Amino acid sequence: MTASVVDIGIYRAARRKRWLEANHSQMKGFLSTFVRQYIGVAFEDLTRAYLAVQSQNREPSWDFVDLRDLLHQVLSEADFREYLREHLRDVSWYEPAMVSEDQLVELCLSSYISESLAHVI
Repeated sequence: MTASVVDIGIYRAARRKRWLEANHSQMKGFLSTFVRQYIGVAFEDLTRAYLAVQSQNREPSWDFVDLRDLLHQVLSEADFREYLREHLRDVSWYEPAMVSEDQLVELCLSSYISESLAHVI
């Protein structure tokens, strides 16, 4: 009998992928609601305020990437992460091992921007 080596990374990746597929719509709905409640400012309004500050500071121009990075910084703060964790504890489908906090922050940011842009389009 030949022994085989099992790559636990492959198993974990497959398990994570199945979990994400099974919980995608729940995660999307939760994050959408959470971001709207937590941020409370429309992306368009935030963009206008950012542009005004850039203009006042005589910055040459603004870049969407700069604004996105700034938002990512804000959402990466410990208070936001803790608030997000508290709310995720209340949902039965969430498994912390399946999505890292960094991934959650990125998903929140993407949800915030894409929902705001969907209203414009």
